[in-house]
Amino acid sequence: AQLPAAQAEQWLAPAEAAATMAEVNMHRAANLVKTFKQVAVDQSTSHIRTVPVREYLEGTLLSLHPLLRKCGHRVALDCDPGLLLTSRPDALHQIIVNLVMNSLAHAYPDGAVGTLTITVIDAGPRLHIRYEDDGVGMDSQVASHLFEPFYTTRRSEGGTGLGMHIVYNLVTQALAGRISCETAPGAGVHLSID
Repeated sequence: AQLPAAQAEQWLAPAEAAATMAEVNMHRAANLVKTFKQVAVDQSTSHIRTVPVREYLEGTLLSLHPLLRKCGHRVALDCDPGLLLTSRPDALHQIIVNLVMNSLAHAYPDGAVGTLTITVIDAGPRLHIRYEDDGVGMDSQVASHLFEPFYTTRRSEGGTGLGMHIVYNLVTQALAGRISCETAPGAGVHLSID
């Protein structure tokens, strides 16, 4: 006996919905595993080399340009073209990418458009990097957990709470530096990396 088409569709609809849900969750799991791998900050595969900082950051921002253009945000980069960094430029790349992505995810709700500012200063033997957005900022409760792993205000939207933890690990382990944050509701986020 053959099933009527309407009845067959009725039986298949839940199976198709389950398959779609499984596929979406598999993609989320794959992205989560990729993020876990970044948390480790494996220094054994990275090479210390000297790069011109401004040119390197311009390349990093160029890779983010399609996303920034789509959202309408502006990036201001203030860095002496002659400034050199002898360290792990891959770590600097990941730091900037994670900071920008964090700003895009949290700083500008409801389609707001803003400016991200990156300032690099030669501070003797080290570089001082200041990253700022002019977004909504954070209250002290959220800011106190900023660098903790798995802390997110966007769990329901797929947030893992690992982006800023990765930044913290890269700054403190890969670059042997320090990072601090100043923020308040309505005052944007200001991060200092030394």
